[in-house]
Amino acid sequence: MTCISALVYSRGVVTATEAPAREPIKLLPGPDSDAAGGQWGFVNSKAGFPALFGGRGAGKTVASIIKMFVYVQEHPGAQTMLTQPTYEKIKSLLLPCIRKFFGELEGSVWEWREADKQIVFPVFKDSCIFVRPAEDPSKLRGPTLAAAGMDEIAIGHQDESFMVLQGAVRQEGYPTQLWVTSTPDMARAPWLKYRWIDHQMPGEEEPLPTEDYPSFFADTADNWHNPEKYLANLQASYGQTQWAEQELHGRFVMIEGVAFPYFNERTHVREMPEGMKARRAIIGVDFGAREPTACEEFVEGEDQRLYGTWEFYQRQCTERQLVEALASRNPKKIVCDPTGKDLIEMLRRYGLPAFPARSNNFGLRFRLWGSRLYLGDDGKPGVYLSSRQPNCIAELKHLAFDTVSHGERWVPSLDNHGYDAGSYAFMEFESTLGRPKSPVSLRRVFR
Repeated sequence: MTCISALVYSRGVVTATEAPAREPIKLLPGPDSDAAGGQWGFVNSKAGFPALFGGRGAGKTVASIIKMFVYVQEHPGAQTMLTQPTYEKIKSLLLPCIRKFFGELEGSVWEWREADKQIVFPVFKDSCIFVRPAEDPSKLRGPTLAAAGMDEIAIGHQDESFMVLQGAVRQEGYPTQLWVTSTPDMARAPWLKYRWIDHQMPGEEEPLPTEDYPSFFADTADNWHNPEKYLANLQASYGQTQWAEQELHGRFVMIEGVAFPYFNERTHVREMPEGMKARRAIIGVDFGAREPTACEEFVEGEDQRLYGTWEFYQRQCTERQLVEALASRNPKKIVCDPTGKDLIEMLRRYGLPAFPARSNNFGLRFRLWGSRLYLGDDGKPGVYLSSRQPNCIAELKHLAFDTVSHGERWVPSLDNHGYDAGSYAFMEFESTLGRPKSPVSLRRVFR
């Protein structure tokens, strides 16, 4: 009998001594290393809640199936579960994929029981894989599991289903795991970014342990099993867009309702020219408690443009951290979120020149950034950001309007702290700098 693990490459060699009946399944590497990411890192991860994020056709479903079949062989008697968003996905995607990779073992190693919707392994002490749709969390309750894998978890609202399975993964005597795979979707499933990228859930004081929530990334281009011209057709269709970043590279970007679609790092990220005289520098500050505290420094150049020069971005920031960071810049003027009166007074007690910003109006902040980022008649923007402002840059790329609020706020819990800090600094430059007029497309869309 051919063992399951004999069909899978791990660390570049077959993991069982028995020769497989056919060519082994070779796990795909990640984009950064031949043996550190993508399918390989995900399948071999022993963390409690690993995630594989990837583009279309990057091998996410295959990775989850391989991981589960290997787990079952290595842990006889384990009760496990695989989910798809819907029953239709189970029939059209999951079962055909299982049979494609492990079909020759059906009947000898595993069998599908249609009535019970489970895969049973008689040769492994009757280990089983319950197969369930994740669209209804109530359908996931009941079994006590050693491991579970959720595929395409960004489809629908599966955050509650994930938490239900968290409570079910507790079978005694087994190393427990709950893994997920998905193409990221910040517009519909921002909780994936909070849990696996930020390791901080909104409204929670304690961060999630990073070692329990590792992220692996798979690029569509890395999967050489895709049909000929598949990748070329997708690349031609998506172009150099944020959609391509999400759908081909598995990156967390905001597609729908993007606030600044014309923001481009190649255009807007540039250091202040060497030798250019600086008229004045202003630091904008947005205070945070559980959320990040952000400081963004901008300098007025002799060409009447603004240049970003420094950033401080710290979650759960203490008074001392903030004071020391600001003092290191020897600031002439600090402009802060006007709602943080007590914090402004605190900064003043330390001898820092802190003042409230002129306004906290959402529309004003949006227009200030919009007019600065827009390219003038000379083809240049009114503001350049520095590579030393990575968080502010990331926010400008991903900020999107919450359509439920009719454009009066951002998508809830998206980071916008560097953006706000920059807005407060811009208000101080408003009366002295010439600004390019906003295009018609930047007219206010709010009620």
